[in-house]
Amino acid sequence: MTPRELEQSLRSLMQRPMADAELREQLEKLAAVEISFAGFTWLFGPELYRRNRVLFRPFILSRFSTYMTLPKRKVEVIHWKGDKARILDAWLAEADKNDDADLSAGFTNGN
Repeated sequence: MTPRELEQSLRSLMQRPMADAELREQLEKLAAVEISFAGFTWLFGPELYRRNRVLFRPFILSRFSTYMTLPKRKVEVIHWKGDKARILDAWLAEADKNDDADLSAGFTNGN
């Protein structure tokens, strides 16, 4: 699927009423088949972290990325500016408040 279609699928999936474990299972399946998945860290990361930090943290950390792999092995850097920057700044502040050094390091190393 295209990155735009993947973004729509992610948004739809995260809005469905389902148990956290079921959502993680669905996201794992999607991440396994979509090479662009990690490029949407800015979208899934903050929401999943707030939803259930304990369950989703390993999933987030294993897919944390500041770039998106596109079909035919092209790579696109994700610019964390504007709305994305505001979302990510709030998430980083939350991670710092929780003394989540591994997640904070992802921001530092990735951006």
